[in-house]
Amino acid sequence: MLRAVGYQLSQSVLAWLNLGPDEVLFLEGAEDFDVVGPDEARAVQVFDTSRVTLRTPKVLAAISNFWHLAVATGQSRVNFHFLSRAQAGVEQGAPFGAGIAGLELWRQRRLDDSQALSLSRFLSDQDALPQELRHFLRSSSIDQLRSEFFDRLSWDLGSPDSAIVERVVEEKLAVIGEPLGLSFSEAAKIRYRLFHEVFKVASERQTARALGRANLLELIEEEALVHVPRSELQRLRTRAPAAPSVPIPTAQTIAELQFGAPPLPDAAATRQDLVEKLRHHIETRGQLAVVGSAGMGKTTLTKLLVAHGGIIWRWFSFTGRAPLEVKRILRDLNALIDREPDKWSLVLDDLDFQPESVRVFEDALAALTCRIDAQRGRIITTSQKPPSPRMVANGWCQKRKCSECHHWSMRSSSKWQIPSAVPILSARMLGQLFV
Repeated sequence: MLRAVGYQLSQSVLAWLNLGPDEVLFLEGAEDFDVVGPDEARAVQVFDTSRVTLRTPKVLAAISNFWHLAVATGQSRVNFHFLSRAQAGVEQGAPFGAGIAGLELWRQRRLDDSQALSLSRFLSDQDALPQELRHFLRSSSIDQLRSEFFDRLSWDLGSPDSAIVERVVEEKLAVIGEPLGLSFSEAAKIRYRLFHEVFKVASERQTARALGRANLLELIEEEALVHVPRSELQRLRTRAPAAPSVPIPTAQTIAELQFGAPPLPDAAATRQDLVEKLRHHIETRGQLAVVGSAGMGKTTLTKLLVAHGGIIWRWFSFTGRAPLEVKRILRDLNALIDREPDKWSLVLDDLDFQPESVRVFEDALAALTCRIDAQRGRIITTSQKPPSPRMVANGWCQKRKCSECHHWSMRSSSKWQIPSAVPILSARMLGQLFV
């Protein structure tokens, strides 16, 4: 119980920090918290458990709540967000196919006609759902099902645990506190005040239990102020040396961040079938780790993946960089995403996943993947070693286990579930990619 309350509190604080200038956070309103803006209202239910399916009572209750809140009341701008650390389980009897979880099917970025029809038929047979909703699921067109139902419920499963969420909160506070002269550690301490404020407002009975961006900035400003007598302030002013200019922490990273992939070698083969399969994977799953030894063509394959396709990719090369420098760059990228919150598609090329190296920067990497996933963005890494089980548990690839279609090895295609007709890419990868 206490863990569930703590998790909801952490996610509520993060939602407060993510508010836009015209948005308001309502605590314990229609759901655990609601984010209301001029064009959209998002009701968020936070659930802390181990595994859920489309038959789980909490999931069916969430679907029913959405129907009563949005569709049945005619509020077409209301969307529903189900946020949980739980993983999606396969429904008993495997109604969507062997090993296929209904919630994972629903979560795909592109739900095709057959998938939408399969989900609607399954849900229309669930007695726990309202009769009106079941009728809607049976009688509506595919386009109606998508636009009025499936696209308006978001299932954010496998979300990071409270420790990772709190780390993201700290980094966001550091970005906001930087212009106020706060160090990282000083800004991070403000999170305790935010948690206390969210808990206090959520516990109130007579008010609307609302927090806005202005409330957040006012609170941070209060914490940043240091009160001294006027005479002492004047004395300090006369004695203090001129303050040195402070460089913008992201300036070097901004200079090295590329838009679009570096140029391909002249003799690179297109490998169109393989590239299209991997592109489809990235589009539906959002994350991909390309793994292989030096010289096997990881970077070349990734260049092929991000070339064309109508998506603007950002690219950063980590070749030859020490772990502490990698940590600094990843923190800078986190800060850049906070300043430029549009959906990011990012390649982190040649990361060093050696255990002694990754321990230095894994928190910053987990925060980065958390941010990009929250945007429904895309991220590709290339490395000689795969992400470790510890990294998987603590944030990187946190939405699914590596074996489930997003950790792709250059040595063997068996770890990536693609048809057997796709050639196994061996140590002679360069010989296959360059003709």
